[in-house]
Amino acid sequence: MTPEQQNIAIAEACGCDADYLNDLNAMHAVEEAWKDKTISKPDPQNPSVMLRGLSFVLQYHRQLALVTGAQNGVAFYPDIQWHATAAQRAEAFLRAVGKWE
Repeated sequence: MTPEQQNIAIAEACGCDADYLNDLNAMHAVEEAWKDKTISKPDPQNPSVMLRGLSFVLQYHRQLALVTGAQNGVAFYPDIQWHATAAQRAEAFLRAVGKWE
C-alpha cells in the first residue's frame, strides 16, 4: 500500500483524519480508540464481545512484532511497541483490522 492509501484506510477505520505514518501521537490515538472500541467491560451474558476485543489486541501486537521483526512475530515481545515507528504501527494496525492490501 502507498502511504496515501494507508492514511486513507486508517482514517476510514477510525473516522478521523491525520498523518498516521509520520505522527506517533496520531497512531497512539488510533491504538487507544480501537482498544476502547473493541474491549468492553466483562458481560456474563455476552462474553464473546470481550473476547473479540482481546483477539484484536493480540492480533495487533502480533502484527506489530512481525512488522518490526521482533522475535519472528511473537506477540508481547518486550519493547516492540516502545520502539515501533508510526509507519510500523500503521501497517500493523491495518493488517490487524484486515485492511492491508
